[in-house]
Amino acid sequence: MNSKIRQLAGALIALYVVLFAALNYWQVDRTEELASEPGNTRALIRQFDTPRGPIVTADGVVVARSVQAPGDSDVRFIRTYPTGDLFAHITGYYTFGLGSSQLEQTKSDVLAGDTFTQQVRALDDLFSRNTDDSGSLVLTMREDMQAVAKFLLGPREGSIVLM
Repeated sequence: MNSKIRQLAGALIALYVVLFAALNYWQVDRTEELASEPGNTRALIRQFDTPRGPIVTADGVVVARSVQAPGDSDVRFIRTYPTGDLFAHITGYYTFGLGSSQLEQTKSDVLAGDTFTQQVRALDDLFSRNTDDSGSLVLTMREDMQAVAKFLLGPREGSIVLM
């Protein structure tokens, strides 16, 4: 009976070694490959769990903001664009299905609050109780001028330059 227990213990130890090797292979050796897998949406869903900062024009009009997603959604926050297509060529889009473009993509770290300065400021805010919205992005464009330019162009394609 003693030899049977020893054999069972040896088999269990061997199985634990195989299990440890397999976990090490999947979690350490193939981390990058698994993270970049198109079917792995965990990182993407995590980005939509916190609100992004607003994009605001020079005259204070909100061009893009995060709002609470509907209850049946997979994500907690979605981006809305109150001015419609007026600033679409500048702000771009930030969606779960299509990804991001334009400012939503190039300034994503600022809007998400992921820059080094914002992270250090967040640590300082823990002690000072400051609620500064450091993830906002202010454009040099004005909403009223953009609306006039859109009106003047009408159905034609082109651009208007104001100096």
